[in-house]
Amino acid sequence: EYGMEQVVRDCRIARLYEGANGVVSTDLTKRKIVGTNGKLTELFASEVRNFVDGLADNSPAALYREDFLLLTDKIESVSAALVTRAKDEPDLVGAIATPVCHLFGLWALAYMWMRMVDAAGRSKKDSDFIGGKLKTARFFFSFCVPEADLLVTRFNAGCGIPMSLTEEEF
Repeated sequence: EYGMEQVVRDCRIARLYEGANGVVSTDLTKRKIVGTNGKLTELFASEVRNFVDGLADNSPAALYREDFLLLTDKIESVSAALVTRAKDEPDLVGAIATPVCHLFGLWALAYMWMRMVDAAGRSKKDSDFIGGKLKTARFFFSFCVPEADLLVTRFNAGCGIPMSLTEEEF
């Protein structure tokens, strides 16, 4: 066997993974957001806001408080709009499920980073380890969280363009 065989296998399996991700995204978006009228989003947002409200001002996580709450506001807005728009746009969920799931995943990761940074600030462990955590959090909030704006833009674009294609245009 040569290296090319592994590359071909990886390329073939990647297509399966991507298809599965799309199916799972559609299922989650339809059942967990639209299907609950956004109640699960509200529940998680409540937990998130309670955590942020309880942060000490001297916690290193307090540095990211505003960015995190802004992200939470975006999520709540997208969730509410999705529930409303899905009633009138039957193709919407299929068109925007993947970016919406990426957005919600980004939010969940940001919440975990907030918790880790807060714990790191209270830790008595090795300072190099803690320093690495804090720098990684700074990277995440500086380079990853801004992706939320792109994902919201994709959500706002909706399904109009892809659904406007006729059968002949494929």
